[in-house]
Amino acid sequence: MMGSEVIGITTFQRQDAENRAEASLVSQPHLNMASVSQLRAYADAMKVFKPRVFILIGLAICVGGFVYDMIFAGIPYQDPSPEVYANWRYHSRIGSNVVLFGLVVLLLGLMWGATAWIKRRFMPSN
Repeated sequence: MMGSEVIGITTFQRQDAENRAEASLVSQPHLNMASVSQLRAYADAMKVFKPRVFILIGLAICVGGFVYDMIFAGIPYQDPSPEVYANWRYHSRIGSNVVLFGLVVLLLGLMWGATAWIKRRFMPSN
């Protein structure tokens, strides 16, 4: 079962929608058939682009959490007072949670990308 059948759209309905979209683009004088192929190429590129965005955002969040941890928590004192230790532990937990969230986003992007690659590589289209 391919993507269009999963959401309840038959191949005929999808083709009919594409034909209507092409007809509306051709009827406009400032657009031509090259625009249709460019739009399809852009849509195909976006299928690959979305997982990469999640991967990059996950990496950025991880780096942000690490930087936060180093700036606000840093390396703990050797023998801190309870107040200093509580402050260090508070900021250290925030930094750790941000890094963990970034790793979750990164792993979701990697799994999405791997699934899309396997789907494109091993499942026939239509």
